[in-house]
Amino acid sequence: MGAIDFGRLRESGRTLVLQPFRMLADLVYPPACSACGALTAGHRGLCAKCWSGVRFIERPYCEVLGLPFSHDLGAGILCAEAIANPPPFDRLRSAAIHDEAVRDLVHGLKYRDRVDLAPMMAGWMLRAADGTVEICDAIIPVPLHRSRLLSRKFNQAAELARHIASLSGKPLLPATLLRVKRTEQQVGLAPMPARTMSGEPSRWRAAAKTTSSANVSCSSTTFIRQGRQWLRQRAPCARREPPTSVF
Repeated sequence: MGAIDFGRLRESGRTLVLQPFRMLADLVYPPACSACGALTAGHRGLCAKCWSGVRFIERPYCEVLGLPFSHDLGAGILCAEAIANPPPFDRLRSAAIHDEAVRDLVHGLKYRDRVDLAPMMAGWMLRAADGTVEICDAIIPVPLHRSRLLSRKFNQAAELARHIASLSGKPLLPATLLRVKRTEQQVGLAPMPARTMSGEPSRWRAAAKTTSSANVSCSSTTFIRQGRQWLRQRAPCARREPPTSVF
């Protein structure tokens, strides 16, 4: 007679107890597409139309910036931007092209308080990391300045990072970086490196000594460049870094 798996028994009992409540919740809040609101078979998913509009970034792409190539140029190829303007991080990855359904999801999380989107999007980001999150020591979200955090009510980067940490089993260090200077909003501004700003280290402060490699996640490439550069200056031991995931 085999050993009894009490963990599985507890999980089965929990599922049976919660099933009636889930059915009631589905009646009150029917499963719907996270992007357009059309009825679907389950929660936290997309309808067929929206799903067909999602363009995940797959290989071949630049090994540093993760920008997709139109055709395979061979292993280890870098894009012109990565060669001409080497970033302060080792690798960056994006989950999907920012258009159609993906744009609606990002705007919903960032501007419309759709925190229910974070688990699904975090799963996409973890997939885009191509397994290298497994070798990092911790997940560090890019912070918001306290005044902007007060107006937005939550930091979408920290929310995504929380779910990435949960899915990957890595520790989350949400207070490692603090933004001490409020910066202008990135929407509508010219891309990097055209607006490289001086004195970037003064915009950051470490809440704790950081010497391990980390996965800075969930922000614009501008702030990731700033945060990575700051961490490298303050943590010279952290040279080999896993990729940064961006949405």
